Amino acid sequence: MLYRSISVAIILLLSWFAYSSMQSTQQLSFQLNEFKRETVEIADKSAGDQLETNKQIKAIQDFIVSQNKLSAEKKQLERKLVSQKQLTDLYISYSQVLKAEIFRSQNQLSDASKLLKSTKKGIWKAGDIYPDKQKMLRALMPKIDASVIAWNKGDKTITAKPIYMALDKIIQEKGK
Repeated sequence: MLYRSISVAIILLLSWFAYSSMQSTQQLSFQLNEFKRETVEIADKSAGDQLETNKQIKAIQDFIVSQNKLSAEKKQLERKLVSQKQLTDLYISYSQVLKAEIFRSQNQLSDASKLLKSTKKGIWKAGDIYPDKQKMLRALMPKIDASVIAWNKGDKTITAKPIYMALDKIIQEKGK
């Protein structure tokens, strides 16, 4: 009888261990499934966040590229503007030489000489701006001085034609 009681107790104990083991297995399986589900959700959320981050990085990179293009265009426009201003300054000197020639033809020799003399600085500066034309522009200085001296003495036979013709030639070449 003791043997039977021990056998029944062992069977009950084994049954309880089997039941307990099955419960633990089910609980572990449930927790494992829950863990897998949470991992998938986190991975999906992380992937979505990564896609959003990639979109933002792409937008930032596109913005940087557009800013670089705008900067390059701005620099190019600034160079063109400087070039146009330099040409305009030379054109102003040319215009003043023509006005001086008009004053000379109207016997306003004093005004003509002052105006022609005032062009020297602009013409000299143009020689610095256009090194390929510097020799031609600097060669105008003695012609300007000779015209100014002659006009101050009352000699209106000396004209500014060589001066404005040289300036016109340079303006035509640089204006292209």
